[in-house]
Amino acid sequence: MNLKRTGSISLTTDDSKKQKSNSNVLLINKVFFTSKFNKYFNEKWNFPSMNEDSPSTDNLIINSQSNFVSTYPFKFAVFTDFLDANFISKLKIELENETFFHKSNDLYEFYQSEDLKLTKQENLKMYPTAGYLLCHDDDVQDWKSSDSEVTYSRRIAFIIYLTEKDWTAENGGLLQLFDELNGQPNKVVTSIVPKYNSFAFFEVLPTSYHQVQEVFRKNERISISGWLHGPRPDSVTPFLNKSIREKVIDISFDGNESLENKEILLSDFINPVYLTEESIQTIQEKFLETSSIELTLFFKKEKFEILKNIVFDEKLKSNFELIGPPSLQNYKTLKFIKDLEVINLMKFLRSSTFTSYIETLTSVNIKKQQIKNVEIRKFSSSCYTLMHDQAYETGNRLDIYFHFNSQNERINGGGEVF
Repeated sequence: MNLKRTGSISLTTDDSKKQKSNSNVLLINKVFFTSKFNKYFNEKWNFPSMNEDSPSTDNLIINSQSNFVSTYPFKFAVFTDFLDANFISKLKIELENETFFHKSNDLYEFYQSEDLKLTKQENLKMYPTAGYLLCHDDDVQDWKSSDSEVTYSRRIAFIIYLTEKDWTAENGGLLQLFDELNGQPNKVVTSIVPKYNSFAFFEVLPTSYHQVQEVFRKNERISISGWLHGPRPDSVTPFLNKSIREKVIDISFDGNESLENKEILLSDFINPVYLTEESIQTIQEKFLETSSIELTLFFKKEKFEILKNIVFDEKLKSNFELIGPPSLQNYKTLKFIKDLEVINLMKFLRSSTFTSYIETLTSVNIKKQQIKNVEIRKFSSSCYTLMHDQAYETGNRLDIYFHFNSQNERINGGGEVF
């Protein structure tokens, strides 16, 4: 079996050598070469005004029961029964014997083969249970032509799915497409179920934001994926500045409750064990060595229990707001609170007293900046934050996290801070 990359995708076998002509034996479903299908595809792909699919605020689920072509949120298509049935069955068996290498960072979690032979970038991807690929745009300029100044970029991204035949939307692993707002991903508007022997592809643009949803099924989600390259058309210009500062909603309070005119004491909130000279010296030495430290049972027990019960109150659910964009972060934060205990905690964390204490523990000079942004975050399945260049700041920066429900978390339950 050879995989040959041309302007389109052609799959050939050694049997083709027996043919009198030099033409390849195409193993793609013949329906995709009919004039009827070509007309349908051309109208849908090249003439958006003829596209009957109107933008929707709902998440459209494409289950590959029939071929689908659309220009929203960007040009994409899904072809069903793409390859010859006997061929893809043998292909699946052969490729499952490939060696897969674990790939994992904050953006993705999957297994990947080496690049397939006779090609440049196509490879196999295997998403195990809990595997994922978070929101990104695929917009990469790969190389310049040796005989010109033309820059070749990814123009079309494609995937051939080799999943189990009974794969459903409930199994996860959906290819999810985002609409955009001011050049940033906004929300998922289309989800493509990775059905067996389906072929999905889309135009790569600065705003072709997409992701692979977390896999919930025990069987792996296996696919062949890659890109077709070409010069970037003049009509497509990259967003020169996708910079966006990490959005933090500073929690707002109701009423005039405050700690003003009251002396703020560390002992009001912090476990006394962390206020002794001996423990402070130990913390200083550890932080100097590793630049990070975890202090368990940091708050006084009675204070912590009160705060935890308030934060987990069902009545507060409607006060949590989703924070994005998905290419950088996706979690909920409490935007409004009127409970006095939480208000006092927020004010304590912003106080010069607490700032001085943290500075003593870490030797990081933050007095001039003081702790300004304080938020209560809620992470559940599908929530995350990503490392990104736009988060870079000059000067000293210190991130502080207080975990309210970690004692209930199981090992490998997620939510770790790296």
